[in-house]
Amino acid sequence: MSQDLKQEHSDDQEFLKRRRILLLVIVVLALAAFSYRWLVLQRLEQSSALFIGIPALISIALTFAPRSKSVTGLLLKGTLLFLALSGIVLGEGVICVAMAAPLFLLVAVVVGLVVDHSRRKNQTRLSLSFVLVLIG
Repeated sequence: MSQDLKQEHSDDQEFLKRRRILLLVIVVLALAAFSYRWLVLQRLEQSSALFIGIPALISIALTFAPRSKSVTGLLLKGTLLFLALSGIVLGEGVICVAMAAPLFLLVAVVVGLVVDHSRRKNQTRLSLSFVLVLIG
């Protein structure tokens, strides 16, 4: 019976963790939408406030995201953070970053899945050679 209570407590903790993550996503999206609408009302939609402010909000939100347990999740978070930070630096060039983002994310997913798979099978040499061939 004690084991059942431990499992139930663990399930409750996981549920609360997922709920907090969802709440964080909703709050960040609401803040970004509010910020964008406010910038449009102030006629600042073509200013650096939009091209620097919104990527900055996204970057801040990503830093508060929970730590990933897989290499794929870690690579995706790092790639998204890098893309958002580059949007801050590039200003109006953020549209180019947005168009190239799917390619960066696809590479991150493929590399992450290969490394995750090899870690499960203890084939790190094979995965390293595959990743090097993929990059080359």
